[in-house]
Amino acid sequence: MRWRCLFAWVALLALQPVMAEPNWEPEPGNEFQQQSAAAVARFAARDDLQQFFDEAYAYAIFPKVRRVALAFGGAWGKGLVIQNGTLIGRAEQRQLTLGAALGGQSHSQILFFRDAGALETFQLGRREFLGRASATGGVWSASAEPANLPEVAIFSEDGAGLMLELSAAGVRYIYKPLESDSAQ
Repeated sequence: MRWRCLFAWVALLALQPVMAEPNWEPEPGNEFQQQSAAAVARFAARDDLQQFFDEAYAYAIFPKVRRVALAFGGAWGKGLVIQNGTLIGRAEQRQLTLGAALGGQSHSQILFFRDAGALETFQLGRREFLGRASATGGVWSASAEPANLPEVAIFSEDGAGLMLELSAAGVRYIYKPLESDSAQ
């Protein structure tokens, strides 16, 4: 009888869908960490990102990246870096774009680091070039942001704004290790 009960529990658990959950708890009262955790939860709810959450060595979350453009453009955002469920640092993203672009928008972004080497490269001040195509009107949006980085996977979730863009961008990430104070 016990074996049947145990088998039933194992079968029931095996049939349950596995959801990626953020493995980091923000500090109570820290608004930026709360916003970052909410952004991680939105990404974790996407089925197509389950494998990345399961296999990532670490990730950086940017809860809000702001973009503006009139042919030339720029983007900037602040984020947090999480490794093994522990907040290890802060990050900044700065971007310069050139192309057919007009408007402004905001979006969330997550970077998954496949291994220790990818995280270390990011911590040293990663620079990259990528393309971006997007159309945003109010809260409706569609975008593509291809990158050729086998050790880093980048995903964006568009937010509100009004923007049309087909551009090339240079992106710089700045990492600051967490000190004894709280991440802002």
